[in-house]
Amino acid sequence: MNLALRLPVFALKRPELLGKGKAFIARVRQHRMALMLLWLAFLVGVLAADMWLASRSVPPSPAAAISIGPLPPPLVLGVDPPDRALPAAPLADLIESTPIGSLPIASAAGQLPRLAYAYPFDPTDARPRISVILKNVGLQKDILAQAIRRLPGSVALAFSVFSPQLDIALNTARLAGHEVLLAIPAEQKQLTGLADPGSSALRDGLSTSENMQRLHLILAKAVGYTGLLLPQNMSLLDDSNFVQALLSDLHRRGLQLLSHRADLIAVALSHQAAAVAIPLDLSDYERPADIDRLLTEAEQRARETGHLVLVSELTPLTLDRLANWLPTLAQKGLALAPASAASPAPEHVAKVEIPPTQPSKPADSHAAPH
Repeated sequence: MNLALRLPVFALKRPELLGKGKAFIARVRQHRMALMLLWLAFLVGVLAADMWLASRSVPPSPAAAISIGPLPPPLVLGVDPPDRALPAAPLADLIESTPIGSLPIASAAGQLPRLAYAYPFDPTDARPRISVILKNVGLQKDILAQAIRRLPGSVALAFSVFSPQLDIALNTARLAGHEVLLAIPAEQKQLTGLADPGSSALRDGLSTSENMQRLHLILAKAVGYTGLLLPQNMSLLDDSNFVQALLSDLHRRGLQLLSHRADLIAVALSHQAAAVAIPLDLSDYERPADIDRLLTEAEQRARETGHLVLVSELTPLTLDRLANWLPTLAQKGLALAPASAASPAPEHVAKVEIPPTQPSKPADSHAAPH
């Protein structure tokens, strides 16, 4: 009943509401210019406030093309320079175009990749030198990123040639200031149960020509490296034909050779090839005390011989021990030198005792080549 009584009232009031709405619209039209100016003034005020706030804040730094975290500070302020990106690679004069890709080559003017792509180091520095190489890096991205972030650029990174996007990985390390090498895969002797070195590895059952072709395919995978790191027990090094071909090729390409075999290094130096012996390897040690003992031994041997090169697999343990040890070298009168600067003095090479070379095994005594 109440509803029925109210409906007519609402119907009567509805025309009045419509009339008021029309009057409001008419007033808006009458003063539309003033309203537009008022709205424009409001927008200008908002924009001015935003600009004022922006001027009082620090703008964010642009994102880096490759995120690797902050670089480590100088080992000793004023003595060891902070890391900086190494020169872009490749350099036009240091590339040989071949059907399999670009290979490093010494330029006609005598410029060498092992020097052009090297970490800067003062050759007149008379302090005993220590060079550190982390081998077979690149297969595990997380720990590689930690090594790039925590260790100085003079620590060389020898990349596994099976690393995903090898060329990008090498470039990332060089942008962070690290000297880079290639870790060459090859069959090793006197080791049982060793994992297969890979389908593109150098193998005993192949001819010298076939192994050199495989080596060139490896070299064409990336650019910017200073040299090659050979496996510790590489059996092909007992083959004099392969060794001769290897040394001749590396000399022509201006690359450095690094090996655990002192006899190979002595032969390489006699052929004017840039070569460095590796007397100390931390890879087989898993206790912090053992690694620290070897690092102390490295200091002593560097003082005795003028330089010491040590290598290690990259593990969380070795990364931590090296990160703690390296900053102490300058205080002890030792120079942390890149691998490219670690060539021994001639008088030290002469003292190396060269054992007789073992004869090469016949090809049919090995497993079939992969």
